[in-house]
Amino acid sequence: MDGSFSIESFDPDCNRIRFTASKAEEFWLKTGDDVFYAQPLGTAPGVELRQGVPPSPITIVLGELGGRIEFRVWDEAIQSLIPAGLEITRKPVGNKVLTALYTAIKNPADSLSRLLPVGLYEVRLNYFDCRGKTYFPRDFPGQPFEIVAEKVERFQLKVNTAELETRSSYANPRAEKCRP
Repeated sequence: MDGSFSIESFDPDCNRIRFTASKAEEFWLKTGDDVFYAQPLGTAPGVELRQGVPPSPITIVLGELGGRIEFRVWDEAIQSLIPAGLEITRKPVGNKVLTALYTAIKNPADSLSRLLPVGLYEVRLNYFDCRGKTYFPRDFPGQPFEIVAEKVERFQLKVNTAELETRSSYANPRAEKCRP
């Protein structure tokens, strides 16, 4: 199998299609652009469709190998994994400042898995579960981590929710500390 495929028909109202590819099980990052890419990876060709004119064949070339990180959040106060919201940022590459990715771990028994480009990152706690309510820390505790090509890293962000100063929010209007 060489990775080729054909598409028999398109939506008649769609006249432009962009193609991307990845092979996550072998650590190949998605082609094109992403919040953590210093520049677009591989190729992500587009096809303009015109009535009665068959499109030319395209080739997608994968661009770069990444590494996988699996996150969990451990609460020292209750000695257990907890649901939490995370902010993942990549350190600047050259002169390019990269944006952040906000994501969540809804089931503490599961880890949050991401395939990322090689580089230096930081993960910070954005919010956490406190007795079924969402609390927001005043300062966002975080830890740095590094992504290495073709490696899987298991990462546990350790926090103590009973000691975290919090911000006022809909679930915690008086900004009280969590009492697990």
